[in-house]
Order: sequence, then C-alpha cells, then structure tokens
Amino acid sequence: MKTLSVLMLGLAAGAVLSAPAVAKNVDLATVPPRDSVQLTIYNSEDLTLAREVRSLTLQKGINRIQYSWAGTLIDPTSVDIRPLEKEADVEVLDTTFPGDKPQHLIWNIQSKIEGQVKFEVTYFTSGISWSADYVLTTNPAETEMSFDGYVQVYNRSGEDYENAQVRLVVGVVN
Repeated sequence: MKTLSVLMLGLAAGAVLSAPAVAKNVDLATVPPRDSVQLTIYNSEDLTLAREVRSLTLQKGINRIQYSWAGTLIDPTSVDIRPLEKEADVEVLDTTFPGDKPQHLIWNIQSKIEGQVKFEVTYFTSGISWSADYVLTTNPAETEMSFDGYVQVYNRSGEDYENAQVRLVVGVVN
C-alpha cells in the first residue's frame, strides 16, 4: 500500500515532463510516459477518474499505439484517447483488443503529419481512496483558533501516479 500525505489546501502538484524519441518506421509503439496526470477521487464509490496527458510521436499514415493496464484495477471499457492539438491532422480510427494479449488495447491513429502530438488518455480505476483529519487549536484564553485539515491518499490501484494533481470528491456519484 502506498501512502501520500497532502495538505488539504494545497492539493496540486507539478507535472513531470518527458520527451520520447522520434520514431521512424515503427508499426507498433507503446504509450510513452505521462506529461501530467490528474486524479478525481470519488471516495464513496471506490472510483477514480484519471486524466493523463501524453506526447505521442506520430508518423504520416496509420500509427498503431499499444496501451497496457496489466496488474492494475483500470476499467478497460472506460479507456479513451483524444488529441489535444492538431485535431484537423490527427484522427483516432478505432480501438482493438487483441485476443492473444489480455489487458492490452491498440489504438489505430491516422496522422497527416509527422512529429509529436499531445493526447489525453482518460479512464476509470478503483483502489484509490482518501481520508481526512482535522486539527482545531486554540490559544490558552480560547479567544483565537486555527483549523487545519489534512488528507491522506491510499493507492492500491496497481498504478503509480507520481506528481499527480488530486481532486477529492465527497458524496454520491450520479
């Protein structure tokens, strides 16, 4: 179990940037590391919405991009990808689930250009929860007080979300 302590008022963390190498004559490529990730944790439902930004290096023509969630609690029916830029030049044609590779999918992406394009990958996962603790402190005369809230996030999803921006939601999901 991984534990992350977060001050309730400062839940946003910085993004880790990476630059994958340019691919030539590649038929199948694996999704590169995240540029950033945002988690919206719905505590009452054991449900988390993950939004990742990844820079894919595309060739002109059809690009086959492989995505794997082996060993995680990611819901494969919820995985989606969309370009965040150059939408007129890039189109996600389809998503296939190869029968010989469980917990994998392949996106076929048509590109009119070569180079890097930012994509958003979204999906639901379970196994991430949070709890809050509050501390109320008064001065000896009890005329002033401070109120601090702390959140602890537990990640049992099987996926690491380093430097994630975190949103916490209380209540029932509609």
